[in-house]
Amino acid sequence: MLNDQQIQRYSRQIILPQVGGRGQETLLAASIAIVGSNGLSTAAAMYLAGAGVGRLALSTPAPLSAIDGLNPDCRITALPALLTRAGADAVARCDTVLMCGPAFESWQMLNAAGVAQRTPIVWGATARARGCVAVLAGRGTEPSCHACVQTQAAQLLSGGDACDRLADATAAFVGTLLATEALKILIGLDAAPAASFLTYDAGAGVIDEVAFSRDARCRVCGVSDA
Repeated sequence: MLNDQQIQRYSRQIILPQVGGRGQETLLAASIAIVGSNGLSTAAAMYLAGAGVGRLALSTPAPLSAIDGLNPDCRITALPALLTRAGADAVARCDTVLMCGPAFESWQMLNAAGVAQRTPIVWGATARARGCVAVLAGRGTEPSCHACVQTQAAQLLSGGDACDRLADATAAFVGTLLATEALKILIGLDAAPAASFLTYDAGAGVIDEVAFSRDARCRVCGVSDA
């Protein structure tokens, strides 16, 4: 049950029919892991904490310092810089996992753990003034994963406006998109969207949607003998 302070704190969300009191209680009981320490993860963490997600597990150091004390209802824990296989399995037990930025050493294990546990993974990355977001794994009967769409994602991030002055603003915007997709998953909005990338080109001022195809031969989420 929400107390009086929480009702006041989240009143602008509670009045939305898509959220309501029950949806806000769901957010307060939820856990999200945000992997990556960059502008995307910082922006996503700030919005998720403000929305009242009860537990955030964050990579250090940027997101931790940025949201410390932002919301008394949000409990913050730190993730290790490098995840072991057991650590990846533990992270994948969160309700949702956000993977922010280009892939690094731990992502292969985390991606595999997410697919195995059917944990929704929201991935996002930017390259200068261009950004990309996708919801992967944990949805429907044919999950996709970062391993089978990473080549197409890299192509979407190439080119575009090369102005570095737009990079920080682009990362902040894409971080809010990551947070929005995570909130939609938690409260059951658009739970099984079409398999697509949401792309953003800050230089052109364009947001677009690009379909992606699951790789049937992907060794993580596909059929190995396809």
